[in-house]
Amino acid sequence: MGASDFSVEYYTYDDVDDDTELNEFSLREEDYKYKIPLLKRAKELNPREVKLFTSPWSAPYWMKRNGTISGTSHLLEENYQPWANYFVKYVY
Repeated sequence: MGASDFSVEYYTYDDVDDDTELNEFSLREEDYKYKIPLLKRAKELNPREVKLFTSPWSAPYWMKRNGTISGTSHLLEENYQPWANYFVKYVY
């Protein structure tokens, strides 16, 4: 869900400051070009049900107390709902 150790850069799916409505939420080109096709291919090749698990590397920096992409931080309380909505948008 967003960047990982295998990404060439850090990103989340909404890096627009204070976008609490998540109007700018979007998947990245690498998701459409690499990740989604790979998952679809795995599903085609596996006769059993493919189960997936996703976990974000980090919340968008603007949702966090330290306001940065790195370092230990916590989610700002006012962003609990936008963070929950972020998960919903990702799944659907």
